[in-house]
Amino acid sequence: MLKVSNIAVSLDEKDYAKVIANTLNIRKSQVKNVKIAKKAVDARRKNKVHFNMGFTFEYVDEDQLLKTHSKQVSKVKEYHYDKLTPNNQTIMVVGSGPAGLFCAYNLARSGQKVILIEQGKCVDERKKDIDTYLEAGKLNTQSNVQFGEGGAGTFSDGKLNTLVKDKFGRNRFVLETFVEHGAPEEILYENKPHIGTDVLSQVIANMRAYLLYRFFQVSQVLFPIFFRFFPAFSGFAGNSAGPCSFPDATAAACQGRSRPRSRRHPRSGR
Repeated sequence: MLKVSNIAVSLDEKDYAKVIANTLNIRKSQVKNVKIAKKAVDARRKNKVHFNMGFTFEYVDEDQLLKTHSKQVSKVKEYHYDKLTPNNQTIMVVGSGPAGLFCAYNLARSGQKVILIEQGKCVDERKKDIDTYLEAGKLNTQSNVQFGEGGAGTFSDGKLNTLVKDKFGRNRFVLETFVEHGAPEEILYENKPHIGTDVLSQVIANMRAYLLYRFFQVSQVLFPIFFRFFPAFSGFAGNSAGPCSFPDATAAACQGRSRPRSRRHPRSGR
């Protein structure tokens, strides 16, 4: 798979194989499996607005094309956000904002035992509480534009641009996960991807539904929304719900922190 970048494309052009062929002076019939890699509007000249685009594609003789067009064409570097190696420990993730949600998601898809707790409500109920606040001025301190499933960013217009460089494929993994759960495919290549609060909140709900269907059970023991990620968990110490089952470690996905913080728990439960 090859990649070509910084191609000026007219706003109404859709035949991207032809664009690549003309740019590289090769036969269109030998250009296969074209996909958009990057797309941005270039409006620096008002009388010549166009797209600046990059593409990935396959070619019959890729090694030869790399030699003859080394300044324009490069080999695609595949990024794979690897699964973790699971163990028999239980990880508790505190908070279901972006960091917490994807921490739990990545642990769970790797087969790790995970508990995810959230003090706010699920995104569907958050919408209702936010509407109540906007219409009647009644604030739910645990469920509002800042607190609840998805975190504050769920209701901040759904902007997704981050990470100038993505050496480890983390940003790509996030965007691909969003697309898998209902976001438009355009966010994978648009220069400043944006999906809006309405779409993003539904994506978050779809991710939860997928996780619950695939891996988890739900219990409303501690908070209005409480994810129980494995059947053995039955409550916390001091909770009237039942016997205690403490995790082996926690990951606190706190608002405003760039990385989740983890803490190991002794088996005493403290």
